[in-house]
Amino acid sequence: KLKIILEGDNMAAIHTLTNVVTSWRNMHYAKRAAWLRDEITSSGALLRHRRGTDQVSDGLTKVLPKEKLAVARERLGILL
Repeated sequence: KLKIILEGDNMAAIHTLTNVVTSWRNMHYAKRAAWLRDEITSSGALLRHRRGTDQVSDGLTKVLPKEKLAVARERLGILL
């Protein structure tokens, strides 16, 4: 079975999706979070935190300086 690992740099979002306890401040999206939590649990996916400076996906979604772009390409396996 394929193991899915979801990484993000937003600790609040990861906490919301891994813990059932919600406060009054985030009740407006409790249903969405519950559905997504169920999908993650049923698929066996893992949620992990990754610092924003280490996000590999930034190489595809942001304008980066030449050095950071080279590192992102290497991590993604993109060869030019």
